[in-house]
Amino acid sequence: MVTLVRLHQNIRRVYQLLRRRHHLLVLDEPTVGLDGRGMAQLLAWLSDLRAAGTTIILITHEMDLALRADRLIAMERGRVTADGDPTAVLAHDPAWSRVL
Repeated sequence: MVTLVRLHQNIRRVYQLLRRRHHLLVLDEPTVGLDGRGMAQLLAWLSDLRAAGTTIILITHEMDLALRADRLIAMERGRVTADGDPTAVLAHDPAWSRVL
């Protein structure tokens, strides 16, 4: 039960942040624990924010989500290993090429 309460609180915090106007928004793994409906709603809000001129920095391990970005910075052990167009970055990394 505690886990569900925490999950609900985290989702609520993200939604509250997304309702405000920001020039820069940094989100660390915002999709953790979201169901399909929550994910769709989050992506719609992020799209709206982006269209309104908000810069969004999104930290994720979900490559299908990373592919939606304008720019992908891949890191390993704290070091940048690639930077550029998401499809190009992932295509040159054998570990991620299966996602494409």
